[in-house]
Amino acid sequence: MAASIQVKIDGLKPVLKRLNKVAKPRRRAAILAQSLNAGLAPLKTAFRRQIRRQGAVRKGHLLKAVVSKVKGYPSGNAVLMVGVRDKKSGDGENPGKYFHLVDLGTKSHELPGRPARMNGQWILVPGRWQHPGAKSKPIREPATNAVTSEKISDKIMVRLEKLLTKELSTGG
Repeated sequence: MAASIQVKIDGLKPVLKRLNKVAKPRRRAAILAQSLNAGLAPLKTAFRRQIRRQGAVRKGHLLKAVVSKVKGYPSGNAVLMVGVRDKKSGDGENPGKYFHLVDLGTKSHELPGRPARMNGQWILVPGRWQHPGAKSKPIREPATNAVTSEKISDKIMVRLEKLLTKELSTGG
C-alpha cells in the first residue's frame, strides 16, 4: 500500500475568494496547480534524500525520475502524488520498472539462464541459476514519514499568497 499524508489547509477559503475575484478560470487553475506543486517540493526532496541515504544511486536515473503530479476534482478536492516516472532514459534505463524492487527488496529466486559477457555484449547462457535476492532499501515510507502535513500546507499557502499578490499587482 502506498504511504500517504492527509493535508488540511487552514485559511484557504478567504484566499480562494480573493483569487476568484481577480483571476479568470484558466489562470486561477494554473495558480492553484502551481501552489499545490510547490507544496510537494518537501516530499520530493525527502524522496531524493532517502534514495541517496539508502545508497540506491548508481547512475542517478532513480533520482532524476522522482516526479510530482496534482489531480484536481470538481468537488474541490485534490490529490497530490509523488512517485517515480515510468519512462526510459536515453540509455534505456527505466526506474519506474524497478523502483518497487529497490524499495521493497526481493526474495531469493531461480532464473532461466545466466547473464554472461561475450565479445563485449551481454548474452544469456542456458541453464538455471539462483538469484540471491536483494535487501530492501526503504524509500517511500521513510520519506513520507519525514514530511509533516503542516510543512506541505505552509508551502502551498506561501506560494498561493505570492502568486495572488503577483496577480493583484499585474491587474489580472
